[in-house]
Amino acid sequence: DTQMGQARTDRDFRQAKVANLNQDIEKAEARKAELEFREDALNDEIAMVEGVLTQVTTMRADERAANLASLKGTDDGIAALRQAIGLLSDFYRKSGMAKVDDAPLHISDSAVQQSLGSSDAAGNGPTGKAYQGNQAGGGGVLSMLKVVEADFKRTGMAISKAEAEALRSFNAFKQETEATLSSKRKGLINTEDELARTTGDLEVHLTDLKNGQKLLDTSLTILEELLHVFQVLHVHFEVAR
Repeated sequence: DTQMGQARTDRDFRQAKVANLNQDIEKAEARKAELEFREDALNDEIAMVEGVLTQVTTMRADERAANLASLKGTDDGIAALRQAIGLLSDFYRKSGMAKVDDAPLHISDSAVQQSLGSSDAAGNGPTGKAYQGNQAGGGGVLSMLKVVEADFKRTGMAISKAEAEALRSFNAFKQETEATLSSKRKGLINTEDELARTTGDLEVHLTDLKNGQKLLDTSLTILEELLHVFQVLHVHFEVAR
């Protein structure tokens, strides 16, 4: 009876341990599947965000290059206009101060007409006065060039403002995106660490279950043998009576 009691106690203990191990295995397998799903999702999200950041960075570089090229064109245009304005201003300034000799050389009307091509182009012929340019018309041309210069300046300022705003927006986007990537990468590391621990625990549970099942099988075999012996002894005892 004592041996039977011990055998039953050992069997019950082994069965309870195997049952607990099965529960632990079910929990570990469910957690492992959840962690694997999270790992895949984080990898996909990180790849997507990295791709967007790369694409936006390339677009920003192209936009900056285009803005710089436009600014250079604007600066070149302003420089050319200023040079033209300086040359014309100097020309009209010097022309306004031009004088002739006291005894101008006499040129016949026919010679003037021949050199100019027609009497209409020559006007009334030489007057003895120095040519001073079309001062009124020259002033209009200079004014027009200065208006164009102002337009170039406004265009350059608009491009510079747009470039500055685009840069601020990109930097804000980049900062937020990198923070998001940092958070997701940290989450991925934590998930991978927990997955590794869970996988290790699962392997231990499976090994323990295998060993526990062997011990339970042994315990059941011993109990069956004891029952058989008990039955044989019981038969002999009844016969002996």
